[in-house]
Amino acid sequence: MDMSRYNLSDYASRKKIEYILRKLPNIISNILIDLVNPIRKKIVINNIHPKWITLFITNFCSARCEHCFYSKELNNKVEELNLENLKKIFSSLKKPLNTLRVTGGEPFLNKNLENFIIFIDQYKLSKKVSITTHGMIPKLDERVKNMLQKLKYVHLHIGVSLDGLNETHDAFRKIKNGFNLAIKHLSDFRNFTDHYKRFTFSTTTSLIRKISIKKNKDDETLELFELLKYLKKEVGVPSVGFDHIRTIKDDVFNVPNEILSDFGLPPKKNDATKIKHTRADDVQLSINEIEEVNNELNKSGFLGNDYLTIRRLEIEHEILNTKKRIVDCLAGYIDCVIYPSLDVSVCESTKPFANLNSFNFNLLKLLNSDDAIERRKITNKCSCTHPCHLSDSMAYDTKFLKEYFSSKRL
Repeated sequence: MDMSRYNLSDYASRKKIEYILRKLPNIISNILIDLVNPIRKKIVINNIHPKWITLFITNFCSARCEHCFYSKELNNKVEELNLENLKKIFSSLKKPLNTLRVTGGEPFLNKNLENFIIFIDQYKLSKKVSITTHGMIPKLDERVKNMLQKLKYVHLHIGVSLDGLNETHDAFRKIKNGFNLAIKHLSDFRNFTDHYKRFTFSTTTSLIRKISIKKNKDDETLELFELLKYLKKEVGVPSVGFDHIRTIKDDVFNVPNEILSDFGLPPKKNDATKIKHTRADDVQLSINEIEEVNNELNKSGFLGNDYLTIRRLEIEHEILNTKKRIVDCLAGYIDCVIYPSLDVSVCESTKPFANLNSFNFNLLKLLNSDDAIERRKITNKCSCTHPCHLSDSMAYDTKFLKEYFSSKRL
């Protein structure tokens, strides 16, 4: 087989190679994984360079979602990451990222976003850029199309968050007519896929109680599955993802309290609550309910062949149930988090350990500093259900890789 025509630095080619590997007989793929994966893991531990970065490009957001773990930080007047500083930070990388995850706040509220992504593309600093948005920004389609017309290297992915059908979604996210606007943009994105090969889009639904759990045993359907049916069949969304609602106090284990992040759900709404960002009821599921929802999702067929999401949800439940590490977490080795304040943490579950200002915006120097080494020592036994860090670490887990590349999944 001639592999020379596949460029491993190209996102689409890497996906094609994954497909080819899955066609191998299990015995051969398992031997290859047993031989190669320990070497891969040793390399990333001994040569610190992120493969994934989560970038909080802004703290500003026009929504007040009832499940937002980042609610305390929103709209707190911290200066946004400007283009000059972003260029300095990412120019310090020595090789391209697998994926740059851009989040916030609402990323499209940062006026520098498009020029920053074009800069990443121009210098081939990441194979893929994934932007998480609530999709309720006016003229979002025009801004995305403008980027796509200029990108030559980067694969751009837009993930739109939807947490129920029209009434539920708008009440939950506190934006009038937000659902309809998000759906309009999803339809635009579907059309874009016919014209731009380096573009994909998806939705992510938070598994909140209102749409995931039946109020009465006699209820025939869940709003969750009505939403997924609508997105798949009516709107044409090719991929749907799911996240369980998480908090630091309930979902992070074996981490010293002094370095735990203080991120958490908004407070419940009551007469004593003076802040605007609140939640009306309990949105987080119990451990047993999570298992029930996972099983229903698996049986529903909406996940299709998305084994990564299926397995990640199962591992999250197993971590919650056992409070033990199921997958070796490589947070701080293969990924990191950058905040608008220029603070850097190994993961969202722990507090920042350094600030880029102190390292002249050199991210690699910061990640190889004594402070970073010490933080990784402290977090080398912890476990959590954070979907991004968990998914990143699963890419280096021998057991999962054998399952993922199993020919039985084709």
